[in-house]
Amino acid sequence: MKIGIVGAGQLAQMLALAAIPIGIEVLCLAEDNTKPAATVTDIFIGELNSPQKLHEFAEHVDVITYENENIPVDAIRSLAEIVPVYPSIKALQTTQDRLLEKQLFDRLNIPTVKYAAIDSMADLQQASEHIGLPAVLKTRRFGYDGKGQYRLANEDDCQSAWKTLGEHPLIFENFIAFETEVSLISARDQLGNTHYYPLIENMHKDGILRLSYAPWQNNTLQAQAERYAQRLLDELDYIGVMTIEFFVVNNQLLANEIAPRVHNSGHWTINGAATSQFENHVRAISNLALGQTGCLAPSAMINMIGELNDRDEVLKIPNAHFYDYAKSPRPNRKLGHINLVDHDKKRLQASIDKIQTIKC
Repeated sequence: MKIGIVGAGQLAQMLALAAIPIGIEVLCLAEDNTKPAATVTDIFIGELNSPQKLHEFAEHVDVITYENENIPVDAIRSLAEIVPVYPSIKALQTTQDRLLEKQLFDRLNIPTVKYAAIDSMADLQQASEHIGLPAVLKTRRFGYDGKGQYRLANEDDCQSAWKTLGEHPLIFENFIAFETEVSLISARDQLGNTHYYPLIENMHKDGILRLSYAPWQNNTLQAQAERYAQRLLDELDYIGVMTIEFFVVNNQLLANEIAPRVHNSGHWTINGAATSQFENHVRAISNLALGQTGCLAPSAMINMIGELNDRDEVLKIPNAHFYDYAKSPRPNRKLGHINLVDHDKKRLQASIDKIQTIKC
């Protein structure tokens, strides 16, 4: 069995590391072999706009997946004509566009924020009047880690935001004073069996995830999140791992975004769950039974942004695990992460605090 992964970043790297021990080979498609996945598996050099290269890549593998949703649907459709591709093309098309995503939430009766499609300055002015400010103006496609977003506090911000983002299709979203942000990671196999990880609490700064903590224990909201996820998985005929990001408001969940893939907030599962999100994605697309998703102990994941923390000092902390993606440093770039696992929650928090003091 050989899996093909479109992309060769750190998510592909960690998928490969999960596949190899269970006897599954991995081949990644990328434009060069300098990406993180090249440190652990083979790279097929090719471009997504080359039908010939796509065909050659597909002939080398038994099933294909992708590590992020910002890839051309036409390329995935071409690959799917040769070998199975999971998650579905429908899932990819929907999650690439924030407007289609919000409309899907509405159709499936999944609560979300008030929103409006923005194609002109007149649309923006109307949305600011009818939905209200504060709000966030976002590009409908290609935004991640806070990119392609503009906070709107007043009418003057609307003018500035339009000058900055107006050349793209946009979506206007009402800003919610949420209590916290959580994510739910699900895994669904080819028979429709679904396993859920516990809810994860996420802390962001400047639009970039900094810290994830699991489990975030709230039985009512765990059940609510699983109901919403099941509707999405069934509607999208989904196979693989899917992540939903939620805002928590008045003990209710408001869906924010879907990621049709393994997710940054789930990196803790490598050490803190019975089966990692990466292994379960590999199992699902390879038609293998899913592994259990329970949390072995309270766990945290800390992203290393822009530069790596001192590895030697980090590993002196009990139950700390260091992951270096082998990427060149630059501001706001995710270069690696640190996982912490500890049955003692106070000791876990002390370890989190200690990480913050370790110099890069």
